[in-house]
Amino acid sequence: MQNSDKKKQEVNDNGFTINKHNEFIKVQMIKRQMTLTQAKLFDSIIATIQYLIKNDQIDASMELQEDRILRIDYNLFYSCMLDGVSKKRINKKEIAQGLDDLVSITYKWMTKTGFGSASIFTRAEIDYTTNEVIIQLGKDFNKARVIPQQEYTKMLCGNLNMLRSIHSRILYQYLKMLLGSNTEKAFKNTIYLSLESIQRIFSLNKKDHQSYFSQPNILVKRCIKEPIQEINKNDSLDIVVNFELKKNKNKTIGVTLFFHHKKTNYDSEYLKSDFNQFKKQVIEKYKGKSVIQGVLNYSLETTFSINQNSLIVNNTTQKVLSSDEAYHIWSFMYKNQSLIGKFFSHKELLLKEYKSKTFLMNNELFTLVDIEDGDIEDTFTLVLENNEKTIGRIKSMSKEQIKGLQWQ
Repeated sequence: MQNSDKKKQEVNDNGFTINKHNEFIKVQMIKRQMTLTQAKLFDSIIATIQYLIKNDQIDASMELQEDRILRIDYNLFYSCMLDGVSKKRINKKEIAQGLDDLVSITYKWMTKTGFGSASIFTRAEIDYTTNEVIIQLGKDFNKARVIPQQEYTKMLCGNLNMLRSIHSRILYQYLKMLLGSNTEKAFKNTIYLSLESIQRIFSLNKKDHQSYFSQPNILVKRCIKEPIQEINKNDSLDIVVNFELKKNKNKTIGVTLFFHHKKTNYDSEYLKSDFNQFKKQVIEKYKGKSVIQGVLNYSLETTFSINQNSLIVNNTTQKVLSSDEAYHIWSFMYKNQSLIGKFFSHKELLLKEYKSKTFLMNNELFTLVDIEDGDIEDTFTLVLENNEKTIGRIKSMSKEQIKGLQWQ
């Protein structure tokens, strides 16, 4: 590759995109779960190949020699891996560990006449002497799966790389696939997942993930709740997700996910006008009043109001926010307009913070199932579940006592 520094600058200005075949999004379901590094390597390879095809540096037909080897400029590939992350260096050992197992990744297919599985890569190597990433495609690999067609999901590599856990990365891609590319009209914006479906989507197995099979609360926490928290708290991501637990009596049997595209294109003249009109209406309605609670990156208990000068005030600190802080609040309100004017009760706040979490008491672990109003004013009854799935209750707990439990 020539002029690699120039190419690197062009990519950083525009950002990498990856058009990922939906079967590749499901590739984590095969045999075992990818590590986060393996997922980044896999996506960076596909995104870099697509970038080279788009810029006429690889023939779109991907006509290869018999050995089916592609040689990719290392600087370009490295830029893709760093796209969207704050750190500007990746440890070589980390890359080497990811490459070690990359060749074991397979995908499967099913047709009317049969089914099968095949390796995607049979060789993955980085040669620092030639400054190349050397990829050998499996002999049964269908090159058409790299060329964007109908069954593809378009994503920004920077968005993928912002996610710090493999579970968040898998869930984000899965939801993007379900939403589809039309941001005005989603292909699907809700789905029910049984516990078995969650285990399959995240490539979990009983040998490596025993607690995910024996304790549904851990499965939901690690694969659904925590990834959703990471996705929602990142203002740069383009989707919003919520979920509801589904139970049969007191037993968790699955979750229902609700998700939609964000309005994020603030460069659009329409959205600039739309946002300004939105802001004007909110100020008119809520001047001198509290306006929002539950803003990302703030405590759930923190509420914000609009003072008589139309400025945003943190009601906890009673301080007027700086312009940057206020922009964050306005941006959150614009993307989450259904939350404006809605405030949580003490019970709702406690449930949002602690439901499905575990705490230690008398050397035994308990999971919080629900919180009920107590018999005494300003107290609550905790509904608990131990490891034997026995339901119990602790009555007359104050908010401070609940917060003071040994939460794990």
